[in-house]
Amino acid sequence: MTEIDDSSRTGSSAAPAPTDPAPRRTPEGRPVQTAGPEPEAQEAQPQQAGQDRGSGADQEPPVVPQLTQKQAKRVNAPARAMVLSMVVLIAIVLVFFFLQPRPDAQTYRPDVDVQREAGYAADVADFDPLVPDLGEGWSPNYARWEGQQSDGVDSWDAGWVTPRGGFIGLIQTDQANPTWTLEQIDSLPQADTVEAGGIEWEVHFGEDDDDEQRTAWIGEVEGTTVILQGTASDSEFDHAAQAVADAADDSA
Repeated sequence: MTEIDDSSRTGSSAAPAPTDPAPRRTPEGRPVQTAGPEPEAQEAQPQQAGQDRGSGADQEPPVVPQLTQKQAKRVNAPARAMVLSMVVLIAIVLVFFFLQPRPDAQTYRPDVDVQREAGYAADVADFDPLVPDLGEGWSPNYARWEGQQSDGVDSWDAGWVTPRGGFIGLIQTDQANPTWTLEQIDSLPQADTVEAGGIEWEVHFGEDDDDEQRTAWIGEVEGTTVILQGTASDSEFDHAAQAVADAADDSA
């Protein structure tokens, strides 16, 4: 009897085994290269490798350097030396500061002998230089003869600090002219006329070339022109004018 296999009974034949397709070739006869694995597969491998490395690194504790006691001392030594240097420097500065002499609270008063300087001026002047006796509290700070001036006017000059801290300067000459007189008082305008010690005085008041308030009294005394000018009060100017008139009477 003829044996019938399963394939015959089912009416179908076994599928042929797959065969490798023939390689594709270019018109010139060279085989065509096929594409590699998908990009996703290529990217997956590095990512997986990175994850493996990262998981290993997380498990290792970080290395913290430890300083020995001697190393710590060497590191802190420069800072301590700087602090000590600053302390020593400050101490030296304080020593010099406290050794400096303290300024005197009193206003400096130069040692000026007006009477003696007037005697020197009298040897060259054609008039008697006046030395008013202003009394206690008035401090002379200069006295001199101004000769051979470019404007041709020689004069006797003296100045005093007043008891209230003001100033009055005296200028006396026998060669005055209107231009010279205005130059001496910085062209201050005349504000009034007063009488003091029997002498009539022109009172000028205003700001000088330094924008400071200044007063000037101008009077004719024993054939000379006397100018009193400065920053003193009106009462101190009146006192100085009286003293000038008294000095003129004494020298007459």
